[in-house]
Amino acid sequence: MSGFPTRPSRAAFGPTRSDTYPVVDPTRYVAASIFNLEHWQTAGLGVVTPLAWAEILISGADAASLGESSEAWDPAGVYVPAVSKIGVGHYRITYATTYPDELATTVVTNLRWAMATVQSSTFFHSQCVANSAYEMDVYVFDAANAADDPTSFSILVTIW
Repeated sequence: MSGFPTRPSRAAFGPTRSDTYPVVDPTRYVAASIFNLEHWQTAGLGVVTPLAWAEILISGADAASLGESSEAWDPAGVYVPAVSKIGVGHYRITYATTYPDELATTVVTNLRWAMATVQSSTFFHSQCVANSAYEMDVYVFDAANAADDPTSFSILVTIW
């Protein structure tokens, strides 16, 4: 199925298969029902599986950098998102607007939402906002619900 990172539908895997003859030797041949089940499950996983994740590293009041990241559409790790600090407790992850799929066809990036987890020794919570189909903003708040920048922490952002 070309066009990744679009979400797969069951129809993208082709028609429902049927056996012309019964499977006599299941150690050498696979029944159509097995292919149909695998296609159904794969399409279902594609709906609920995150497409990307990124770790934002914060050190000091003005420094934000990308720790690690991975994208489902880039298994070779060629493309890396950009991370920037916008303001106090406000960070942005920016992906390219398009990527090549497995057939080198250009596909438009279409990220819908994200959630972030702050790793720190004190309590913080976060919120993610999709600015566009390729850009996520992460907001970090302290226990008093004020925007805050701890001196050193990381944020894991999971993107769908």
